Amino acid sequence: MPHKAEDALLLRPRLLLSKEFGAGQIQDEYYANLMEEITLAGYRRHLAVEAAPGPLSRQEEEMKEIKESESRVEISVNTKHNTLSALAFPFKEEALEGLATYGAGSCDYVQLAIDTDTGAEEVVL
Repeated sequence: MPHKAEDALLLRPRLLLSKEFGAGQIQDEYYANLMEEITLAGYRRHLAVEAAPGPLSRQEEEMKEIKESESRVEISVNTKHNTLSALAFPFKEEALEGLATYGAGSCDYVQLAIDTDTGAEEVVL
């Protein structure tokens, strides 16, 4: 009769380990079907799979893509945007002379203004 009880415990190794060590001592249960799953590398693959996020629904994937695209936009105090690549209208000779004077170092400041009614430029040195 004692052989039947031992055989039953051998058929259930998990129960045997729980009984021998106590259920509170077992930190992780791992089931292996192949010999390579018993190795340390196999166990590490198991841990990596367990740590990976689960599959996402279509709606969750779309929300993730939206969040990622929104987070890529960097706007801060130091962000600079090119708003005007060039001025595409003719300058009066007076404005060009003022810019040349500034370029030569003869003055520290040149102010160009456009009269919106007439379209004429004003130059202040």
